[in-house]
Formats: sequence, C-alpha cells, structure tokens
Amino acid sequence: MRVGVIGVVTQETSTLVSPGGIKGIEFGDPVEAVNRVARQLTDGDESNGEADVIVAEYHEGAASNEDGATAKPTIDEQKAASPVFKKIVDDTDPAVDVIFTAHTHMKYSYTDPAHNGRPVIQTGSYAANIGQVVLDYDKATGTVTYRKSGNVAVDTSKSDDELAAAGDDTVRNVKSIVDAAVAKGQEEGGKPVGSIAADITTAFKDGARDDRASESTMGNLVADSLLDSLSSEDRGGAEIGVVNPGGLRAEFCKTGDNEKCTIAADGTITYAQANAVLPFLNNLWTTTLTGAQFKEALEQQWQTDADGNVPSRPYLQLGLSHNVSYTYDPNAAQGNHITSVTVNGKPLDLKREYRIGSFSFLLQGGDNFRAFAAGKDTKDTGLVDRDAWIDYISKNSPLKPRYDRRAVAVTGIPADGKVTAGTSFDLQFSKLTLTSLGVPAETKLVATIDGTEVGSAAVKDGDTATLQVAVPAGLPAGAATFTVKAVTNGTTVTLPLTVAAGTSTEPQPGKPEQPGQTKPGTGDERHDGANNAAGNGGNAGAVEQLSQTGAPVVAVVVAMMALLAAGLTAVRTSKRADRIR
Repeated sequence: MRVGVIGVVTQETSTLVSPGGIKGIEFGDPVEAVNRVARQLTDGDESNGEADVIVAEYHEGAASNEDGATAKPTIDEQKAASPVFKKIVDDTDPAVDVIFTAHTHMKYSYTDPAHNGRPVIQTGSYAANIGQVVLDYDKATGTVTYRKSGNVAVDTSKSDDELAAAGDDTVRNVKSIVDAAVAKGQEEGGKPVGSIAADITTAFKDGARDDRASESTMGNLVADSLLDSLSSEDRGGAEIGVVNPGGLRAEFCKTGDNEKCTIAADGTITYAQANAVLPFLNNLWTTTLTGAQFKEALEQQWQTDADGNVPSRPYLQLGLSHNVSYTYDPNAAQGNHITSVTVNGKPLDLKREYRIGSFSFLLQGGDNFRAFAAGKDTKDTGLVDRDAWIDYISKNSPLKPRYDRRAVAVTGIPADGKVTAGTSFDLQFSKLTLTSLGVPAETKLVATIDGTEVGSAAVKDGDTATLQVAVPAGLPAGAATFTVKAVTNGTTVTLPLTVAAGTSTEPQPGKPEQPGQTKPGTGDERHDGANNAAGNGGNAGAVEQLSQTGAPVVAVVVAMMALLAAGLTAVRTSKRADRIR
C-alpha cells in the first residue's frame, strides 16, 4: 500500500510527501493546492507516483473544542462558525481519505457523512494527545474503508527515566542521546547575551500572554531590531521593520507574578531565553513595496484569506519599527480602516517605494499578509533571525521598552484633513495603553497645530479620550501639521491638515477705510481712544472686570461711561456746527 501525505502550511508553502518523494509546490489557495496534488496522485502523475491512501494536513482548523461527553459542537456547527473550516471539510477532493487540521489548538475528532465518513481530526496542542486514524484498504479493489479514529491522551504519569527503565534498548539509547543534547544545550543556552532594564512582553489579555490582536512592547522591539539589523545597503537597506505577532514565542520579564516571566532578578538574558522569543530560524529578507502596497499590508491585519473568507483569527496586529505610526478607524468597512500613516515624521507617500525588512515567512505572504509577497527586488540576507536578534540584544543592552503605540485607534478625523480656521472638531481615541506587562496607564493627550496648543484631554482608565480641537482663528490658510502627543507613554499621532481661512468682519490688510465707515457697535472710527472705550469692546471689558472684582466697581464704571457718552455728544455737536457754518 502506498500512502500520499499532502501538507499545507497555510499561506506559506505546500509540501507533498508521497511515494515519489518530497516536493514543494507553488502556493495558491490551500484547498486547491491539496486538490491539485490529490488529482495527480490518483491519476498516477509520473512526477509524483500513485497513492492508494491520501492524507491531507492543513495548518488551519475549527475554532472550538469538541466536548467529549456531548460531542458538541458538531462538525456542522463548527463549519457554521468558521468559513475556513467549512471550506476545508466540504471542498477537499473526495480522493482524500483523511484530513488532519492544526493551528487553532483545538481538540476534536469528526467523521464527515457527506464524504463517506472521512475523518477530520485535530489533537489540541503541545503533544497533549495523539491523533489516531485506522483505515482498511482492499488491495483487490483499491477501496479505502474507515474503521475508527480519535484522540489518545499522552500518558505523562511516568518520567523519562521510568519509561527508559521499562523500555527496551532502543528507548534507552534514544534517551541517552537526548540527555547528552539537553546537557549541551543547557550549557550553551545558559550563557548571558544581554539584559533588560524593564519588562518587555507580548500583549496580555485576562492574565494570559500572546494576545495576537494587540500591539506589544516585544513586537515593537523585535521590529526595531530588524530595522537595525537590515538597514545597511549590504543587508538590503531596510527602512521599515515589520513583525508578525505569531512569531513571538516568549517574554523578557522578571516580575515574578507570571509563570512566563523567567528572566533573572538582575535582568540578565541568556542565550536560551533570547532564542525562545524567535525560535523558528527564519532567514531575514528585504523587499520593496510602494506606499500603497504597505498601506494594503496594514489593512490586511483585518484578516481574510485569498478567497475573502475570515480565518479563525480575524485580526493580527503587526509590530512596527519606531519610525512608523498610523491611525485607524476600528469601525470602518473592510479595506478602509487605515486613515493615516507616518514614516520618519512624514506622511506616507503612496507612490514612493519603501524597503521593508522582516522574516522570510512574512515576506512570502504568511498569515494572510499577501501584500508583502507582491514586493519586488526581494533579497535573502542569509542572516538567521536568531543570530541577528542576539547580536542586537548584545549591542543594545540593557534593553529598554518603548511604551508608545505605533497604531492608534481614532475617529472623527476631518474628511481629507480639511479644516477651517476658527472652527473646532472632536476626536475619539481608544486603546491608548499597550497591554504588555509593566506599561503605565496613559493619562493625558495634548494637541498642537504647527506647534501651537489647540486642545488637551484626560485619558479615562488609561484607554479612551475625547479631544476637542480648536483651530485658531488666525491660522494661515494652507498646509499645516496636526500633532497629538500622549504625555505618559509618548504615543504620537501626526496628521497633515489643509486649512481654509475663516470668515471675518475686520478690514482687510492694506484696504483704507472709507469716510464715515464704522465697525458694528463702536461709533465713529475717527475717535479711536474714546470710541473703543465706549463701544462693544469697552462694554465687554467692563463686564469682565465686574465679574472679577464684584459690585463696588459698578458705580465707578457707570459714572465713567456716562461722562464719556456726554463728552462724545458734545464733540459731535460742535463738529456738526462747524461743518454747517
């Protein structure tokens, strides 16, 4: 019997393990990739050979665990909850006899009645279970029949020594090899490579690490390290560092109140601890994207697969180097979330080309970030992520976390950045404080236009704020720069504005006043001092003074106003008499 196994690492590559050998195929839609190879195997394609039993493995899966007692949710309920899982179950070629899934870390074992009882199985995570499928194969007819399947819990009640003692020579030999490798690894892994000044972690949620839907101090630090490692021309000339959140697998923290915080009290980082953050041994690549393509990559944080389906993780937050920030509208329609992007203090130029540095996984379009795979002049530096990372740590210790957000949720931004002098607008901010360990809660936002303060707002619970922005009445028409800074963590939002002049009743500069022309409420303009005191401006000043000093001033002010009024009348009469004569 010949078995063909088709493995798809979603959005990265498809690999065939078959009687014809191991072969990588061009990636497309993962289900179509499986089906294409399945058809080749059943047709006896000469490059792959022919398989009697075909097994497909997908790095995608259902969103929930199956309850062993109730068998809930059912396979149909799982399909209804996940379009991606539905496509895997329903559209995988009938020639495939077994489907193994992964990625979502769920445990379930289904048989699909629509496909002759085909098993669809996932084993949870971290080798807690072994997925077992038993099939019968009739050599005479070439028929494959399902017998049973399920998840078998791994027995952890015995230590490795007990297992070796109870096993045969092969088990003992394997253990001796493993023990020697572990001892050498511990020796090398225990060597110090740097230190931290404060905790640097992934995003936490409800006390658990690895919230991939949120920005983190660790993700941003790794992005900074990529920019540093790849910025020289001989390493690709990167201008922006980008990190996918799933690539971050450990923490740099020493708080002592979390089991994931393993750094020593003095902040020392060992080789093993550094390696645990980036354990995948990706090569570091660079590629060129236009500003429009980079914006598209940011939009793809709101995830869809190549067919437009929403995967099991609907949002993945990219880590970005500190020279990049952007604003987004969390309530916008798909493809319209990003409202502004700033690179090196300047607005993103959609037509300009930018050099991006990241892991080979991401720049090949991994995790549904297809925009990166569309880059040009893509180069492999030959550097392994671990080596560049540890070199960066060594050169920059003690590492200090940056608490500023690179991604800021804000609504109310004026359309096309157009504002009118003398008007105001409100901005709504949310998610202002990173959820990594040790990040202080944000307290206040301050807004400026071209350096002039135009508003401030307290931040509620470190998270939300409503900021009213008063555009100065005297602001010159034309381009201006609007900046919002968070006073605690340094988060900065920079937006270009186009200012339109406000309306005014003041005389235009350089235009002479006509004889007899008056300003509303001020009388004859030829009597500057007295008239200004007696007109609206003078009254306003008197009211303000009264409010500050109290009633005793009233009599004095009224008397002065009466005298001024009488004097003005006399002057006017005299001048009129002169004119008549």
